Amino acid sequence: RTRLAGSPEQAEQMFHHFVEAVAERRAQRAKQEQESTKLKHERQEQHRRKVLPDTIKGHLNFVWGRDLGYGSYSVVRYAKLIESSIPQSLWLEYAVKVMDKEHIQQQNYAQQVAQEIHVLKSLDHPSVSRLFAQFEDAKNIYAVLEYCPQGDIFGLIFESNSTVNMEWFKFCICELTCSLKYLHEQGYYYGDLKPENVLLTESGHICLCDFGSCKSMQQLEEINDRLLKDESHGDAVQFLLQQFSGTVEYLAPEIVTAQRVSPAADLWALGCLAFQLLASYLPFYADTREELFRKIRERDFAFPLTMDDCSQAKEIINGLLTVSSDKRYGYLQLCSHAFFRGMDFNAPYDNPSPPALNLKRSNSDEVDAKWKRRKFSMMWNPIPDPTSTENITAALLDAIPEVHADLMHWEAYT
Repeated sequence: RTRLAGSPEQAEQMFHHFVEAVAERRAQRAKQEQESTKLKHERQEQHRRKVLPDTIKGHLNFVWGRDLGYGSYSVVRYAKLIESSIPQSLWLEYAVKVMDKEHIQQQNYAQQVAQEIHVLKSLDHPSVSRLFAQFEDAKNIYAVLEYCPQGDIFGLIFESNSTVNMEWFKFCICELTCSLKYLHEQGYYYGDLKPENVLLTESGHICLCDFGSCKSMQQLEEINDRLLKDESHGDAVQFLLQQFSGTVEYLAPEIVTAQRVSPAADLWALGCLAFQLLASYLPFYADTREELFRKIRERDFAFPLTMDDCSQAKEIINGLLTVSSDKRYGYLQLCSHAFFRGMDFNAPYDNPSPPALNLKRSNSDEVDAKWKRRKFSMMWNPIPDPTSTENITAALLDAIPEVHADLMHWEAYT
């Protein structure tokens, strides 16, 4: 009351002091939040190069959040590692793949799970989702993976009925090319490149996930050798479909025609994805599997009218979607193409500021929403190979010795 009873000058001065105090408190709070975020990012980056402590052996070490995605035998959930010595806002974030043991056993996915964990343990690259640890309980197997807060590009782009800008398209194809090159140099065929398996890190770089369909070059050679012994073409195609369980719309012609399969099949899938990014729908789709395979064999697709001004991008896609794997675009053709002039294929992940994903709302009549998300009828689980051994555990331990040490009590659920 005494202050309000003063002169107007005193009241105005008091008001200015109040405004300055509020502004100062807001600035301090913003600075604290900025420092906290910076510290969190630094801890996340430092932790990326490490594995979780050996004491992390159960789901009770984590605070669990929402579901991030679903697979044929798993669900991926957001989780934070509990660290009581620091504020909860600084707890490290992870994407934990939870795999149901009973479902794995019923659907004969044991070897696929073991292969995926083995592959992830052997890879160390910015473009590959890092495996920090794995553990299990009576019901599930848990794989603690790198968390990419922006999610996959399917959810970002296609579920919003949008198309990407050309600068980001170049960046995306460049990083995916480098990712596949790294995998092939490490002796692996990826086998399931699609928008749902392409994540964006917090900084905006590309990160591949889901290596359940990944195969080593030795496994590819064994499959090709077995293929030569099959006299029936129909049996050979069925055999390849059992071996390559990736999404059918991205399968290369050599798989659906029972020809020799090589890592070049990944580059065909890259061509399908490149087309999808610019057109907002798949290049090959049909109501039946037979019709879909016919279109893939005959390369039966057409560019939309919206891509008439994208001649160089269409040239890249045509080069990748070449039926003959020997004539299909490889890394040298992609790196040296004029379309990618100015792109650094040697160290794209060193760029601290990748292009922004500025989406454009698509209003093309050619975009049919039913083809953006693959139909359930176009998916199928691989049929168990009748020639495989009944003792899955023994086969796994012979092929991948590390699995027995990493996954405790494997025999209990195989």
